[in-house]
Amino acid sequence: MTLDVRGSLKNTKINQNQFVVFDELISNAIDSFLIRAHEDPEAGDFEVIILVEFFARDLDGESYDVRISCTDNGAGLQDAQMKGFVTNDTSYKDDLSIEGIGKCKGSGRMQFFHYYTKVHIDSKYKQGERFYRRTLNYTETMKEIDEASFDVGEISQTIPTTTFVLDIIR
Repeated sequence: MTLDVRGSLKNTKINQNQFVVFDELISNAIDSFLIRAHEDPEAGDFEVIILVEFFARDLDGESYDVRISCTDNGAGLQDAQMKGFVTNDTSYKDDLSIEGIGKCKGSGRMQFFHYYTKVHIDSKYKQGERFYRRTLNYTETMKEIDEASFDVGEISQTIPTTTFVLDIIR
């Protein structure tokens, strides 16, 4: 599967509310935790940390930019979730029979790409009995994102966490 980022940006209307990225980050974090809690009744409580950093764009300090990061303790980008992420117009969440997960248009993540030139994902997740780390460093020069765009490796982590970082406003 391949997410044609440039094509999807043309076909997905930009939300006029620039704060939609917060809604997407938080709702995806909640959905991810609901998936984890469904798989593991001992998952504990939902946690999410959102950081907003303002920094100077140039040396004279006349213009500023913003970086947003969202870290949650959900299921992470396991194989099924990652496949949903790289699929255009995905219906992945629609097929889950987990109470509380909303209907999915598959276009919410496109708001990240509409508003930010860099998107970094760092996900530590459990698949079977092992833990893995899956990372992506997207920049606006990338036309597509597919499964091979992610770096994946086994780790000795014991708690699933995923961090999305949205960096440099368009």
